[in-house]
Amino acid sequence: MDTLYTEGHLIGHNTSTPSESPFNGQKAKGCHALLKRLAEQTGSPVSLRVFAILDERSLEDDTILVIEVWESEFYGVRMEGSLAISRMFQYEIGDMGIDEDMEEAAETADGVFRLDDGEAGCGGPEGCKWCSGEGGCSAKL
Repeated sequence: MDTLYTEGHLIGHNTSTPSESPFNGQKAKGCHALLKRLAEQTGSPVSLRVFAILDERSLEDDTILVIEVWESEFYGVRMEGSLAISRMFQYEIGDMGIDEDMEEAAETADGVFRLDDGEAGCGGPEGCKWCSGEGGCSAKL
């Protein structure tokens, strides 16, 4: 917390992780338990149903592991970092489930979920997957 950042960092530039982080070495269930404990201690409104894990791979390739907890089961999909916020929001409100993205990620060589070029956001009535051309596209989040 004492470091003053004056320059941006490129992906892969700083691949070290602070050794004092309580999340280091934790799997999804351990991160969930830690988030739950921290939320209880601080009273913070933390989502325990959908959360993101930024790990060593995140530093290397700008991907994020998104976890959804459903009926005490943990499901995860690694995705491009630029998609994580909108997808997490969609999972949280029940607009979609993580299972569809997990299936698509399983079909890629590196196991990372990506949107096709035609799905990269609201393209208006020309086949936007998210808003059906209505203009209020959640992919812009």
